[in-house]
Amino acid sequence: MLWFIFILFFFFPFCLFTSGLVDIRDSLAETSYGRFLADHAGKLEVSNITDKMNDKLASEFFYLRCLAGPILAKFMDFITYEYMIENVMLILKAASTGRTDVADIIEQCHPLGRFDENTMRSIASFENTPEGHKELYRTVLVETPIGKYFERYLIETKEDARRQNAEERQQILNDESTTILEMWLTKLYLEDFYHFCREVGGDTALVMCEILETRADTTAISITLNSFNTPLNEPKYLQDRADLYPSFGKLYAYGVGSVTPGKQENAWDLVNVTDFDALKRCLAANHPNWRGALDGDAEWTETTYKREVMLCELAFEGQFSFGCFYAYVKLKEQEIRNVQWISDVTILGRPELMKENFIPVFDPNSPWRTGAMAEAYERRQNGY
Repeated sequence: MLWFIFILFFFFPFCLFTSGLVDIRDSLAETSYGRFLADHAGKLEVSNITDKMNDKLASEFFYLRCLAGPILAKFMDFITYEYMIENVMLILKAASTGRTDVADIIEQCHPLGRFDENTMRSIASFENTPEGHKELYRTVLVETPIGKYFERYLIETKEDARRQNAEERQQILNDESTTILEMWLTKLYLEDFYHFCREVGGDTALVMCEILETRADTTAISITLNSFNTPLNEPKYLQDRADLYPSFGKLYAYGVGSVTPGKQENAWDLVNVTDFDALKRCLAANHPNWRGALDGDAEWTETTYKREVMLCELAFEGQFSFGCFYAYVKLKEQEIRNVQWISDVTILGRPELMKENFIPVFDPNSPWRTGAMAEAYERRQNGY
């Protein structure tokens, strides 16, 4: 895994002084990526670089998967389920917009979560509606590894339809069917993966439960943020929003439970938050890990990526843990995002922007390594 460090120190600083995608490609050729674009013909685009990097990641991942024992193999399969869900949603969303270039849509799917081509073409033939989702599960996805999540989603939403004001509520959920489906599948996947890691136990449980609890927290916060100015932020639909929160994590005690009418201003209940300021108060009151997470100029997405990088780097500090395989994939993803960002600003001719969304991997000067994050937390605790 030391090549991660070599890429950081030798490739990225060099890219800051190069211009043009050809230079970036040539720089990558000097790293472990090798001549991964040697067979590319025609105009070089950012998507060509990132697609080939993802293909190389998938090739390495599945090579390790072939060598894994039964428990590790199942753990690595869990990693791919997330990408399967993303691919299904990508195809459904593209099909709902009327796109007919199925081959191009399939090419955009992440290689870690691709099904066979017949399955992926079949997914594109279904309507992106609640009824279409049912038929998709019954005829295509029931035999796939993520079929169980679709089944549970259909069961849960059927139970929701029995609530009071079911017809009106169902109309709201139908209008947001794509978003609701994606959130439900993500929630069910995270819960399943979390319980599996706890069953594995040992250092794997120690490392992965911390990572997945953070994922659960960021998912709950993202759902709350994205619900603002939507029907899910209305008092009568807050319980539907709460149903989308993963049932674990450090914020779990404050993120689920019964919605209390007239209690929306209570900073202790994430489920009752209805505006940005209330969300900040909730995070400040509930857990020190998230205190100040929404302060400052950093985008929420950037904040989540930084925390993910920190936890994934820590996964390499211990021994006898499957967490390093999960961390390997996520750190490689961040590496690819970094290359994509560098490529984008290179095309724009704005090299001064390169460091804005650049999140270094294994950087000895990272705030969490130098103690800057701990010092900032102590200052907040003391009211400075």
